[in-house]
Amino acid sequence: MGAKGRYPKYEVIPLLTDMEAELLNTLGLIRTLLTEGTPTPEARNGVVHAIDGLLSVARA
Repeated sequence: MGAKGRYPKYEVIPLLTDMEAELLNTLGLIRTLLTEGTPTPEARNGVVHAIDGLLSVARA
Protein backbone atom coordinates (compact mmCIF):
# COMPACT_ATOMS: atom_id res chain seq x y z
CA MET A 1 0.00 0.00 0.00
CA GLY A 2 1.55 3.31 1.02
CA ALA A 3 4.76 1.67 2.19
CA LYS A 4 6.14 1.33 -1.35
CA GLY A 5 6.06 5.10 -1.84
CA ARG A 6 7.85 5.73 1.44
CA TYR A 7 10.63 3.20 0.83
CA PRO A 8 11.49 3.45 -2.88
CA LYS A 9 15.06 2.09 -2.46
CA TYR A 10 13.92 -1.24 -0.99
CA GLU A 11 13.40 -4.22 -3.29
CA VAL A 12 11.00 -5.76 -0.78
CA ILE A 13 8.12 -3.70 0.53
CA PRO A 14 8.26 -3.47 4.35
CA LEU A 15 5.57 -5.16 6.41
CA LEU A 16 2.16 -3.57 6.39
CA THR A 17 1.11 -1.34 9.24
CA ASP A 18 -1.65 -2.64 11.48
CA MET A 19 -4.10 -0.25 9.84
CA GLU A 20 -3.18 -1.43 6.33
CA ALA A 21 -3.47 -5.07 7.38
CA GLU A 22 -6.91 -4.46 8.93
CA LEU A 23 -8.05 -2.67 5.80
CA LEU A 24 -6.94 -5.55 3.58
CA ASN A 25 -8.64 -8.04 5.90
CA THR A 26 -11.89 -6.06 5.88
CA LEU A 27 -11.82 -5.73 2.09
CA GLY A 28 -11.29 -9.49 1.85
CA LEU A 29 -14.31 -10.10 4.08
CA ILE A 30 -16.44 -7.76 1.99
CA ARG A 31 -15.33 -9.48 -1.23
CA THR A 32 -16.14 -12.89 0.22
CA LEU A 33 -19.58 -11.73 1.30
CA LEU A 34 -20.32 -10.29 -2.12
CA THR A 35 -19.19 -13.39 -4.00
CA GLU A 36 -20.93 -15.94 -1.77
CA GLY A 37 -24.40 -14.51 -2.19
CA THR A 38 -26.65 -13.44 0.65
CA PRO A 39 -24.56 -13.09 3.83
CA THR A 40 -25.77 -14.27 7.20
CA PRO A 41 -26.66 -11.62 9.79
CA GLU A 42 -23.57 -12.63 11.79
CA ALA A 43 -21.32 -12.12 8.76
CA ARG A 44 -22.85 -8.72 8.02
CA ASN A 45 -22.43 -7.68 11.65
CA GLY A 46 -18.80 -8.83 11.62
CA VAL A 47 -17.97 -6.76 8.56
CA VAL A 48 -19.81 -3.72 9.92
CA HIS A 49 -17.90 -4.09 13.20
CA ALA A 50 -14.57 -4.31 11.35
CA ILE A 51 -15.37 -1.23 9.26
CA ASP A 52 -16.46 0.70 12.36
CA GLY A 53 -13.17 -0.22 14.02
CA LEU A 54 -11.17 1.05 11.04
CA LEU A 55 -13.14 4.28 10.94
CA SER A 56 -12.70 4.91 14.66
CA VAL A 57 -8.92 4.50 14.36
CA ALA A 58 -8.78 6.68 11.25
CA ARG A 59 -10.74 9.45 12.97
CA ALA A 60 -8.66 9.37 16.17
